[in-house]
Amino acid sequence: MRTPFDDLPVTPANHFRLHFYAAVSQLLATVMAEAPEWDPLAARVSALRVYQDELAANGVPSLPRADVAAWWIDAIAAWEARSAIVLPVRDVREMLGVDHVAMFLVAAVGLIEEDARFGAVYELLNDVTGQFRPTAAVLAACWHTAGEVAESRSRLRVLEDAGLVRAVNADAPRLQRAYEVPGLLWDALSGERHPAPAPWGRLSEADALTPLGGYPGDEDKARELFPKLDQAKTREDFVAAAGWLQAQPACTGTIGAVGFCYGGGIVNMLATRLPDLAAGVPFYGNQPGAEDAAKIKAPLLLHYAENDERINAGWPAYETALKAAHVTYEMFKYPGTQHGFNNDTTPRYDEAAARLAWSRTIAFFNQHLRGGKRPAD
Repeated sequence: MRTPFDDLPVTPANHFRLHFYAAVSQLLATVMAEAPEWDPLAARVSALRVYQDELAANGVPSLPRADVAAWWIDAIAAWEARSAIVLPVRDVREMLGVDHVAMFLVAAVGLIEEDARFGAVYELLNDVTGQFRPTAAVLAACWHTAGEVAESRSRLRVLEDAGLVRAVNADAPRLQRAYEVPGLLWDALSGERHPAPAPWGRLSEADALTPLGGYPGDEDKARELFPKLDQAKTREDFVAAAGWLQAQPACTGTIGAVGFCYGGGIVNMLATRLPDLAAGVPFYGNQPGAEDAAKIKAPLLLHYAENDERINAGWPAYETALKAAHVTYEMFKYPGTQHGFNNDTTPRYDEAAARLAWSRTIAFFNQHLRGGKRPAD
């Protein structure tokens, strides 16, 4: 499919931008159907005509309300297929097992974060003075498919359960609840990275090298730092982090772990330490000894590079131990790849292998992590 975006570089920011404009298109198509007969709405929509002009200038056709979502789904799917790089919106969509329209809903909820004029339109549609965020009723009216409002409400429930949106007036009747996207999440989905985040947000930047000043921005320098860590303390930190995550109200109690290189070794370690780990996916990580491997209960999906002599040397003994412990596992070795093939900041990056390994990872997590039940209070 040829689209107006064929020359648009595939980046997380551009991917997010396409979802933003899909939400804009659907909202404008919906309100324009009402605006000719509703003067107050027409006045507020007129302030947003700059978006209509921009869409038209970039080759986006003017479509009936019922056709907008389908056009954007096809256009974005064709654009996504051009690259295997990490796209946060796509990864969240695949992890949750939701469709494109669900992610359009997230963008629709967050329109006001980018342009306050959308809030004026939502206020009128909500018919609640001062409520500038979209309610469930307005979102359902704008985003239902083929007249099935319940379908839109179902999507919204999934997004709310996953923490992608949250009600700002949770005590209101369901249809009157107004929604927002958490600020840090909105920034993450947009591909935005703050070089100096606000003090209250800096914890989100923590990594295994934080005790040594954090990731230095260079793989070779990072590799030199890892052996300098207090390895025993680092292992305990990750075990403690898993316990903290499970205790959060938003967590179902079902957790998995994925890691790369040093992190792959950490995933293998966590599998030996956490009997309730629901799934582990180590990418080219160091393997535990046979005595520790015998403690593993979690199903594992293991990714290895073909040309990685040091790491691959430990696989035969590890596989023997996994079999002896009756661990459910699957191992893939990617032909022609080198250690770190999933890291797109190094010359060793292999796009085809990375895309395949990541799609297998998402499918594995969907199989083992989705449907977990929140622990009883």
